[in-house]
Amino acid sequence: MSEPVTDKTKEILDKYLDEDFACFASGNEAPTGADLDALAEKLQIQFPAEFVEHSISKFGGIYIEVKEALWPRPEPFDVGPFWSFLYGLFVYSASADAPEWMNMETAAADFRQDGAQQAAPFLKIIGDPDFYCFDQSGAIVRWNHETDELEPVDQTFFQLLEEEIKNLRDRKEQKKAGE
Repeated sequence: MSEPVTDKTKEILDKYLDEDFACFASGNEAPTGADLDALAEKLQIQFPAEFVEHSISKFGGIYIEVKEALWPRPEPFDVGPFWSFLYGLFVYSASADAPEWMNMETAAADFRQDGAQQAAPFLKIIGDPDFYCFDQSGAIVRWNHETDELEPVDQTFFQLLEEEIKNLRDRKEQKKAGE
């Protein structure tokens, strides 16, 4: 028997975010377990239990960015190290009131229209053309835009979320240091 899963989103946010970040839930209403079941069936994928717990929490999906006063947004034709364009991240949502660009169903439809991948995007680093997906079995994979391949990721949802939020905090510290 597997252990019950609890949402670790707030714990992760409290560990890595400070006053330099803006953090928002994806909408006013988190999706229900039934909403996620229906979406998984429609997309013909499985959602891992950790993602379900995150999604039905008060966050329902989450958007995090370093505040623009600290990290001005890139302008067209700006040049710099790749990391200097990665100022935020978000987890796609199944919430009915999530903005369209954060809607998991819309993102999955767009992704599948561009290729034959049977996966659904769930985590996007702003400025990175690659993103994380769930495959049909619920495993985490990273879509590589250059090869159009899904690369296995050996982490759980909360491990990956924590790693990417930590990486965002580390990039913010680089930016503050003027690197």
